Amino acid sequence: MTWLKQLRESIVVKLWLSMVLLFVGVMIILGLVLSSMFEQFYFNWQARDLINRSLQVGKVLAEEGDWAKAYTYAEILSKEDGSTIGITNSHGVVMGCSNPEHFSRGARLSQEELEALDAGRILIKQGNIPGQRQTLLMVLVPVELPVSVMPGMGPWRGGRNTSLQRVGVFAYVPVAPITETILQVRLLLSATAMGAVALITVLGLLMSRKITTPVLAITEVAIAMIKGDFSRRVEISSQDEIGRLGQTLNKLGEELERSRQAQEGLEKMRRDFIANVSHELRTPLFLIQGYTEALQEGLAADEAAREELLAVIMDETRRMQGLVNELLDLARYQAGQAPLRMEPIQVEELLAGVAQKFRPWAQEQGISLEVEAQPGPPLTGDYDALTRVLINLTDNALRHTPAGGQVTLLAEPEADGWKIKVRDSGYGIPAADIPYIFERFYKVDKARTRGRGGTGLGLAIARSIVEAHGGSIKVESEEGKGTEFQIFLPAKV
Repeated sequence: MTWLKQLRESIVVKLWLSMVLLFVGVMIILGLVLSSMFEQFYFNWQARDLINRSLQVGKVLAEEGDWAKAYTYAEILSKEDGSTIGITNSHGVVMGCSNPEHFSRGARLSQEELEALDAGRILIKQGNIPGQRQTLLMVLVPVELPVSVMPGMGPWRGGRNTSLQRVGVFAYVPVAPITETILQVRLLLSATAMGAVALITVLGLLMSRKITTPVLAITEVAIAMIKGDFSRRVEISSQDEIGRLGQTLNKLGEELERSRQAQEGLEKMRRDFIANVSHELRTPLFLIQGYTEALQEGLAADEAAREELLAVIMDETRRMQGLVNELLDLARYQAGQAPLRMEPIQVEELLAGVAQKFRPWAQEQGISLEVEAQPGPPLTGDYDALTRVLINLTDNALRHTPAGGQVTLLAEPEADGWKIKVRDSGYGIPAADIPYIFERFYKVDKARTRGRGGTGLGLAIARSIVEAHGGSIKVESEEGKGTEFQIFLPAKV
């Protein structure tokens, strides 16, 4: 019973049954309408044919005035299609008939037929002849004749024209051949309908499969996504609603895959962050522990040795404190919680102040430190935060520039803000490192760094500060030629 339930619930079966039942319903209605129309048309056509034959006999009788010729002509017409043609006088008495077995001379018309003859209207009816079982299609056509054509019959019953007399020409055929023809047509329509139903059954099944195949494919991809496989894609073969649904699902898969990769990247960054923090804290803690134990065990020979150990402990403590403060600052800037004290800043003074802090060190290392700032409108920003950014970039530039090199701080106004650059002629940054230098704890090769390296948080903090001002920061570098950090800051935040 399970397969039967699945069959009933299958969209293929539902679509197929819907199309077949709809087509069968249309064919039944169309068949009934066509059959009824054909039956009516065929009976009317037979009736018109009988009326035309009756009129032809009446015309011969009216023009020739010869009853014998009229009877002979009626018999000729009757033999052509098996009909029966007869003539009555104005009183409805049969004067002659091509089939005397049905209407012998002297037989009378029915009351309905006599009333139609008196009214001068053509009568079309179906009925039975007394004594006969078969049903007939009969017409009665009134014909006006001079009284002289029928001597001894007296004036016309209508009484309005004593020189004319109205007679009736009737004709009939059995209904059975007509109904047989109609039945054959109905059988032909039924056979055609059955063939059409068989064809639509096959076509409906094929069409249902064509519609449902991509739906099943979409379902499989969706199930795979539920299970965490975002690499599956739907093969698009059309641009209809189902095709657009497949495209939407593919785009969803791409977004989910990117989100998954981003999540994995965040998880990796979290693990790396913990590892880097642990690494950065391990060294100073190890030193503090070692020197503290040395003091406790009295290994310091004299006061000078103890002062030296305490100085190392204090230095490492400050280093850990700086690391923690930088981590807190970075978290606040990235969360948008760091308060910015906005004020008008003269960019030339900002760069000059930073250069002044590093000029003694630059001279000591034999590096030229220059400032090139074009005049322009003041910049709105946090002076201390932006100073921190430039100090970090300048410090990095001096550390990675050999003696005889040059570091330049540049600033030029733009239409909607300021572009500030820190350019050096140092070692340059390897291309493989450039995408990651703004990540937390990421450090370029320490072998080319002058002096002790930092925590690896400086550039991450610099980017967060710049972005907090609504700006952007990027780097261009070529190994052996130098590096240039470019900062764009809008005039007003």
